Amino acid sequence: MSHLRYRRFDLVALAFATLALLPGRAMAEIPIGAARIVVANVSAETALASRKLATADDVRYQELIATERGSATVIQFIDSTELAIGEQARVRLDEFVFDPGAAGRLDLTLEFGALRFSTGSMAKPAYKISTPSATLAVRGTEFDLAVDGDGATYLMVRHGKVEILGKNGESKQVGAGQSLTVSAAGAPAEPRIAAVAPVGALPGKLAAMDTALAGALANAADAGLDDLSVLAKARSLRSGTRPDLGKPGKPGKDKKAGGPGPI
Repeated sequence: MSHLRYRRFDLVALAFATLALLPGRAMAEIPIGAARIVVANVSAETALASRKLATADDVRYQELIATERGSATVIQFIDSTELAIGEQARVRLDEFVFDPGAAGRLDLTLEFGALRFSTGSMAKPAYKISTPSATLAVRGTEFDLAVDGDGATYLMVRHGKVEILGKNGESKQVGAGQSLTVSAAGAPAEPRIAAVAPVGALPGKLAAMDTALAGALANAADAGLDDLSVLAKARSLRSGTRPDLGKPGKPGKDKKAGGPGPI
């Protein structure tokens, strides 16, 4: 993505306070980020329309991003937040206010499927992610999240910290290198050390996402994607190394040239 494109996004962001006074239909036209990678069939939907996403397309306020089987995408928001989404997923972009101060806000909902999330430049309390069984408050964080058809949730924190609140009202603090599950009824289990290669249906959704993105990287060597930390696992699949987990920093942003190194 060109610097001019980001400059345009910055101008859009500066106008958010005024645009917030516009009717809902006008707000829905506001670009809040762009697709950096699109694999196969990914759509952006509103109550009024649906469009197929291509690489470099804008994503907009309150759109639903939906992926089909064998598909994936990486979205970067104007505050530099990164979002990788795996196949057969539905992610709703509920709220976005770009403000480096206390007014900044990014809320999204993972209805089902898998994603990887890396926070951007806004203040830590700005970010909130919801699933059918839990709500996550993130603190300068990169994490993996997967949701089953019944709403059960799997979380693995790669960097930083996540506070997760189950629908039953119980909260847990999950640190770097830890994972937990939340039942469909909204009861979070105790955090535990994350497995190097976790097994099960929900971690499997994340593995499929990384495999699809690794294939896209093989065909996009010169696309300027080294800045994206959510692609660290996909890079490791190509290089035969393992991405950093539970270590300080964000591999894709701190190690631009070669991606993550072996542990």
